[in-house]
Amino acid sequence: MLFWLFLINKFDLNTNHPSIFITMVLELLREINQDCSFTEAIQESDYTECVAKQNSEQQNDTVSSSKNSKNTNSNSKNYKTLVECIISKHDMMYQHIPCEDQKLFVQKLVNEICSCIDEKSENFWDNFRFNPKCMKSSVVQIAFQLAEQNKNMISVIYYLNEYFKHHFVLVRNDKMYETSLKNYPREYILYDSGFSIVEVDDTWTKGEQEQLFNVMPITNDLPKDYRAVHKMPLQSIGKYKLPELKGFAVEYDIPLQKNGKNKMKQELYDEINLYKLNHI
Repeated sequence: MLFWLFLINKFDLNTNHPSIFITMVLELLREINQDCSFTEAIQESDYTECVAKQNSEQQNDTVSSSKNSKNTNSNSKNYKTLVECIISKHDMMYQHIPCEDQKLFVQKLVNEICSCIDEKSENFWDNFRFNPKCMKSSVVQIAFQLAEQNKNMISVIYYLNEYFKHHFVLVRNDKMYETSLKNYPREYILYDSGFSIVEVDDTWTKGEQEQLFNVMPITNDLPKDYRAVHKMPLQSIGKYKLPELKGFAVEYDIPLQKNGKNKMKQELYDEINLYKLNHI
């Protein structure tokens, strides 16, 4: 345990993927132990038992075509918080440390992220282009700290969408709730007495966004939903005339018509904004 804490303390979060360091460590160990059966030693350790257990659980994460979400998640590993659920899948170091040290690792990583939001904001906040009227760094930092008390705040998942460059879609009772406007790879987090990452089910349908906080133990700590999280590229719609928006649409290969009818100004404006948001 002290070895892993030493690594965590020494590692400097200069990128959005701090766990890359573990690869370097393992490579160094292989070089040092050329004359030893390194693989056999690892296979007998608690570390490997933990990884084997996790791999087995991840293989069971696939959701069947049943409409009953509870049944599809019966073999998945549940986490009390969204933070640990996401980190368990996306942080390499989490996956390669003993089970008993994982909770401490998450706390350490959360503290590091919160520090970097202030001290290295150009890489951990400014580059995400959050809307300051909706997403404030202090709110997100508090939300991360509350996760240590098993409390889930919506601002955390909005932040982690950007941190890991994934769109984490929440699922409950066969309903999906989106959390980002970005065209990131989608990953589905099912809630059923806990949070678990699962495969998409074709029977799921889109849920009403305002119902999200009624069906999951997630607190809304922001004044607006995910559609207002980012700074939008365009100015207010009143700054543009319809011909100008049509010019943008032609430039970005956005169709001017829908179902044989010309799109209204608001629809064109929204589609151009979304296009520019994903191509900045």
